Amino acid sequence: MALVERIWKDKAKGEVNPLAFSDLAQKMAQKVDIEGRDLLTSEENKEIKRKFKNKKDRDLAKEKLQKEKEKQMQKMTYEEWLIEKVNWKDKSNKPTQIRKFYNVIFDLHQRTKNQTEETKWNEIIAQLHRQLALVHYARGRNLVTNSFVNMLEELIKAIDQTPEQGKKDLEVVTNFLEAFMAYYKECRPSN
Repeated sequence: MALVERIWKDKAKGEVNPLAFSDLAQKMAQKVDIEGRDLLTSEENKEIKRKFKNKKDRDLAKEKLQKEKEKQMQKMTYEEWLIEKVNWKDKSNKPTQIRKFYNVIFDLHQRTKNQTEETKWNEIIAQLHRQLALVHYARGRNLVTNSFVNMLEELIKAIDQTPEQGKKDLEVVTNFLEAFMAYYKECRPSN
C-alpha cells in the first residue's frame, strides 16, 4: 500500500488516518534511518576486504550484506531497534540534510495560510516540485537514500494542483513531515 493511501483514510473526503502521525511517521523515520546507516561491523568489512580484492566485488558484497541486515532490522520491534542502532555508522540521510527539505515545505505551507490568489498558489506548487529535483540531486550525491526520495516524491505528488484542495493536502503533508522529523530526531539524536 502506498504511503499516501496510508496517510489519508479517504483523500476525496479529506479524512486523515488517525495513526498517520504516530505509527506511520515512526515507521517511515525508522526505515529512512536504517537505509542511511552502515550496518556492517568493522569485522564484516575486514572479512569482505580480505575475500574480495576487486573494489567492485567488495562493493557488491557490502551492498548485499547491508540489504540482508536492513531486512533483519525491519523485523525488530522499535525498542530492539533503538538499542541495536548504537553500533551503526551514519552514511547518509543526516538530519540536517533531511531537515532542509522539511523546512522548505513548512515555509511554503506557512505562505499559503493567508493566500487567496491562484497565481501565488502556482508559484508554491512550482517550488514544491522544485524540491523533487533537489532531492534527486541530493540522492545523486549520496546525501539521501531512495527511501527518503520516494517518500518525499510521493508526498509532493499527492498535493492537488487546485488551490482549495491543494492547501488542505499541503497542510496534511506538512503535519506528516513534522511528525516524521520528530521521530527521526529520536533515531539520530546526536546529529
